[in-house]
Amino acid sequence: MNWNDYLLYMIFMTGLTGSIWSVIWLLVCQIVKKYCSSRTIYKYQKILIAGYCLPVVFLAELIHLRAADYTVGFLFTVTPSMEKVLDIVFWIWAGGVAACLLVFFVKALRLYWEYRKGIPVSIKDKALLQQTCEKLGIKEEVRVCRNYNVASPFIFGIRKPCIYLPVYDCSETELEMVFSHELMHYKQGDVFWKPFFCLLCCLYWFNPLIWVSMYWFQKWSEASCDESCCEDFYCSREYFQTIYKLMEEITDGGEQWEQDGKKNRNRTTLTSNWYNNENELRWRVKTMKSPHKIVKKGISIAITTMIVLVSGVSTYGAELGAKKAYDCVYMNTMEGLEEASASSTEYEEYVMDIDDLEGIEIIEAGEGNEDAQTMVIDTVGTIGWTVRSGNGVKSSAFYEPSSGSVTIMVKIVPENKEVKVGIVGEDNLFHYVRGKGTITHTFSVPAAGNYRVYIINESDTTVTADGCYIF
Repeated sequence: MNWNDYLLYMIFMTGLTGSIWSVIWLLVCQIVKKYCSSRTIYKYQKILIAGYCLPVVFLAELIHLRAADYTVGFLFTVTPSMEKVLDIVFWIWAGGVAACLLVFFVKALRLYWEYRKGIPVSIKDKALLQQTCEKLGIKEEVRVCRNYNVASPFIFGIRKPCIYLPVYDCSETELEMVFSHELMHYKQGDVFWKPFFCLLCCLYWFNPLIWVSMYWFQKWSEASCDESCCEDFYCSREYFQTIYKLMEEITDGGEQWEQDGKKNRNRTTLTSNWYNNENELRWRVKTMKSPHKIVKKGISIAITTMIVLVSGVSTYGAELGAKKAYDCVYMNTMEGLEEASASSTEYEEYVMDIDDLEGIEIIEAGEGNEDAQTMVIDTVGTIGWTVRSGNGVKSSAFYEPSSGSVTIMVKIVPENKEVKVGIVGEDNLFHYVRGKGTITHTFSVPAAGNYRVYIINESDTTVTADGCYIF
């Protein structure tokens, strides 16, 4: 396998984990949103991000492959036909990643270009921002500016965060609410998490579930900020009336509201969003009105544990299904070179007394006798495998020099079941023999490289294989 094959495997396995976690989160969200606060749900969703970030399944399988003496199945092994398909898939995936990165890069560049110059705010507004930062316990410096291109307030920037305001007149109380909302985004880390989620969407652009997850991530981040502001500082009625009033004054309502809503959606993937459209604002109000019970810390930990356990079990089940499907693809596309088995010859067995060997001199091997040298075996690998019907088992990789050989000696039980026994090199060609019962064969190594011993069971019964291979 090439490095791009390993990369595709990692993306697929990690994406599968993230997809399962996304489905579980969406289902759990429908249940717990009646009992949990928006802030709690938003924290749960950050756990979801780990499913797309941590290649746990991939690394576990890879470490097992490297450390174990043998592994069941054909994972991390490809046939020549699969190699060609994977090359095409890799370039399609890489092209999609490049296209998505380009789109987000253009958005970020336009964001910087349009808002790089702003109208200086008054000293009074700066003092109000400083007071709000102190109220929220934010010690880092946060800048503020106004710009005619801004349709609604937002905060942007990881190292040097800045709150961008539209050019309009508002009271000190209204401006404080705007600052509180945007600083809540900064406090809960949205200036980092949103661009990071965009990067994940680029990597998994082919997966619709991550786009759905990003959509809900943005909505719950806004709801979380609304809840924090209303529960800690403001009356919810006054808070949302202020939002609606400011939006009406800025946009003049009607078609302009929708036009500015579209403009917000062009940048909302990278920034916070004071408002998106009227429907989204109604959803935020409805979410805020829903009676939320106070969830105790123990219950919150129990819910989190349940989500992790269910996600883990589901991921394990899906992994087994994916590996089984992969094994079927491998066996259906496998290309091999069948050799004649040395053990296919039938021998007649005789019994005689050792004393009947008259006139024959028996000498000890290896005791100064040049005519009776023993064979020195460099390395021996043991075989004690159980091979299920329709599956295969492979050994760990070993290096064999050019013009070398690999000798396999194995006994198959039940003895009437035929299996394929052979080796696979870096060219992904399977050199094998068919046989039943005791199979012994020496394979010539076509070229230096890493090899594995394989036993493939195409019979309708599980077989056991005991023996060794010498290389």
